[in-house]
Amino acid sequence: MGKIVAAAATSHIMMSSHGVEEQAKNVVEGFRRFGRYIQDARPDVIVCMSSEHMVNLHLDNMPAFCVGVGDKHMAYGDMDIPKVQVTGHRDFAQSFVQHAFDNEFDLATSEELLLDHGVMLPLLYANPGMKIPVVVLLTNIMTQPMPSMKRCVKLAQVLRETIETLRPENERVAVIGTGGLSHWLPPGTGGINEEWDRMLLDVISSGRVEELYDLSTEEIMEKGGNGGQEIRNWIMMASMVQGRQGRILYYEAPQSWATGMGSVVMEV
Repeated sequence: MGKIVAAAATSHIMMSSHGVEEQAKNVVEGFRRFGRYIQDARPDVIVCMSSEHMVNLHLDNMPAFCVGVGDKHMAYGDMDIPKVQVTGHRDFAQSFVQHAFDNEFDLATSEELLLDHGVMLPLLYANPGMKIPVVVLLTNIMTQPMPSMKRCVKLAQVLRETIETLRPENERVAVIGTGGLSHWLPPGTGGINEEWDRMLLDVISSGRVEELYDLSTEEIMEKGGNGGQEIRNWIMMASMVQGRQGRILYYEAPQSWATGMGSVVMEV
């Protein structure tokens, strides 16, 4: 059976450092530490749980979840991220999709995902050179209805079962959840809720992620904004190593970025 050798979450934007130089410096160093944590685990495959940003899926067809099953994917190139090719892992992705279908999850799949900043910025630090195969799971946080937190957690458990029962012996898997923390889009429609962000970081890093399973879309919207809906990816990641504690790598709230920035890595 396979093994989860790393589990981490990170915000997935980076903006101009003008006027917030010290905070931006801490964010960059946090990303570097996040990347070293993943690399030090020597994974054979990285599973990146991110959010759809109207790049691959649109209002005419917005499934709750979509898995990239192709042999390769291309970076979309937003936020000045290079348009590089990222190797996929078809066998892993198809194993997960089939196990999900067997457990009452009808997942959408894509052979040709474009990977935007939500996937690529974390990968630039965790997978330099893009030599490690990547499987991407996108969750709808753009339109109603969004999958409930409990539904997301159940899918994360199906993913964990796939790794632990269906994958080859000694396959090493890193799991990444990306997005958040609190932010309202478009910028200017809300601020950063530092208290809420720090609560999330504390609960996840102290091994109490189950306390977040009852979060509703409405509560997240009120306290974390529409961009805060991405916290689903963090909670899915942490639920896969439920009970394990972690470390907060950093937290910053640069007002000009209009986003609470943070990262946590779990002791697996």
